[in-house]
Amino acid sequence: MGGILTVLLVGLPLMGAPPEAPRFEPSPPDAVSRAEFRSQRFSEQTTLSDSILRGHLTLSGEPADSGTVVLHQVRGDAAAPADSVRVGADGGFSLSLPTWEPDGGEVPVFFALARRDGVPYFGPPFRAGDPPPAPLVLELHPARSVPPGGVIPPVEGRELTIRRGEDDWTVLDRFQLRNDSTVTWVAGADGPIVWQYPLPAGARGARYVDGDPSPEAVYLEGTGVQLVGPLRPGPTVVSLAYELEELDTRIPLPGHTEAMGIRVDESAPLLSIEGLEGPFVDPGATGGEVRVWAGEALSDRILHMAPAPGTGPAPWVAGFLGLVLLGVGALILVRRAGQREAPHEAEDNLKK
Repeated sequence: MGGILTVLLVGLPLMGAPPEAPRFEPSPPDAVSRAEFRSQRFSEQTTLSDSILRGHLTLSGEPADSGTVVLHQVRGDAAAPADSVRVGADGGFSLSLPTWEPDGGEVPVFFALARRDGVPYFGPPFRAGDPPPAPLVLELHPARSVPPGGVIPPVEGRELTIRRGEDDWTVLDRFQLRNDSTVTWVAGADGPIVWQYPLPAGARGARYVDGDPSPEAVYLEGTGVQLVGPLRPGPTVVSLAYELEELDTRIPLPGHTEAMGIRVDESAPLLSIEGLEGPFVDPGATGGEVRVWAGEALSDRILHMAPAPGTGPAPWVAGFLGLVLLGVGALILVRRAGQREAPHEAEDNLKK
């Protein structure tokens, strides 16, 4: 389990917590949907900034010699492009930020956007009065249609958190996909599905909680999830919730899953989960005992989870096994906290 262990002491306080509540959630009407801004972390600085946003547009890591960058402004219920410019031969661009004086109302938020093959790529949002990103690099990628049935990217990390509901079990299912290619996958000619994944047997009431895709791009059909929006290179986080009537279920893992964790609170019976190591007790959990099962490098597996009669209490996590449970949560949450604070995609709500 060495691949998991190197990551992640910093992830412990985040494990098992629900997605962080958004600190800023505008409601723009037309040009930008609120999904693009959910769960963003904006600077609290109030110092005056340069009035010019400078940056470079690249295509697959090389300077783009053509293209248009649009600066969007959002304030309260109003949203509209504020400026646009064509890039130079070296991909460079500069955009003028609108003049803004504090007036006691909502602070405007800006972000830059560029498109390639119809797919939007976002720069990080920033408030008026904050220093703009410097230098800003907007990375574009060519789009490619998926083969029939969609693509099967590796799952870099997945974590199921199971808690008792009123008469069933509530599951928060968080996983991080990784597109290792240099292209953005988009819908093919045979249908809109870019990626699909089965949920545990008996899952019901599935809903999209949070993540990188816009809600309009995520469909939950039967016992599976489908992504119909673009899948860009790099990581993509998807968080779902659903209910299980009982804890005797099978959890399919198609393709390759690099790290997997299942967390269950103390209200559940002790479980047996074939294919994962455990149970261990999370020493950092608050509000009651949390048992953890973990595994890595799982390919085309089906995990069988069921109550385990006649077994004793779960042991406390020892040494290296205590680090294993950090792998999935930190892969997902630490990445979201710092690496990629770009707006959510909401292609259908952006004016072309």
